[in-house]
Amino acid sequence: MKYNIFYLSLILTFYMGINTACVNREYTITENYTDTEYRTEFTTEKYSENVTIEVDDTAFEYELKPLFSWSSTLLSFKDIAYIRYCAYDIPDLQQYEGARLKVAVWEQLQYEKMIIRVFDMTSTGHIYAPDAYNAEAGAIEGSSDRPWITGKSSATWLDSANSIINGAKFLGGRTNIWSNSDNPHILEYEIGKARNIAFIISGPLNPWNANVTASLLLNRTQIKNQVVTRERNASIEVPYEVQKQRNLSVVKQVPIWDLLFSR
Repeated sequence: MKYNIFYLSLILTFYMGINTACVNREYTITENYTDTEYRTEFTTEKYSENVTIEVDDTAFEYELKPLFSWSSTLLSFKDIAYIRYCAYDIPDLQQYEGARLKVAVWEQLQYEKMIIRVFDMTSTGHIYAPDAYNAEAGAIEGSSDRPWITGKSSATWLDSANSIINGAKFLGGRTNIWSNSDNPHILEYEIGKARNIAFIISGPLNPWNANVTASLLLNRTQIKNQVVTRERNASIEVPYEVQKQRNLSVVKQVPIWDLLFSR
């Protein structure tokens, strides 16, 4: 009987020792997690840039003052009696290009037939006033084959005047011009690189009845720097979240009894 109790106690002690002893055991588990990934997207973005541009300034108007003028009731131009000659010198405005001549014909206080002709006198020079003494002496015709100007003056002056007109460049003209004071009649002519301009007006008996003014319309090209806003295509990386799973190995302590009887 004593031996039975001894062996029973020994067995119980061994069982309790095994049951309370622990060992490490490795397990595999599945874990859910969130990962951040990126995708490329395209968009339009604005940006500023300094640029150099050419700007045309056409609003500038330069008034011309007559260099001199003369008139004669004894001369005719192309058989139209009474002449008025207006001489202009064009200033050397090198910063401008494409100058145009603007002619304003103002109100006639009394109606008279009026013809205006515009000449480029750069290559010939201007026609100066006829000699008054010779004009009073009588009608002395010149010898020019193409007498634009006829009437009472010396043959020398008439020949010189007609020779100059023959060599001058005709820019244009108008006939039978009439306007009122509030709305002058405007004529415009391309003058290129002309440096001397003349108006020959025929028709009105008195100079005050043929009031004409002149100015230059000037084109100027300026170089300017300015900031401009532009658009361009650009790529950007956009983040987004992705749900994923992964297997993990974990180690736990378990009773040795579980390890023995789980196999």
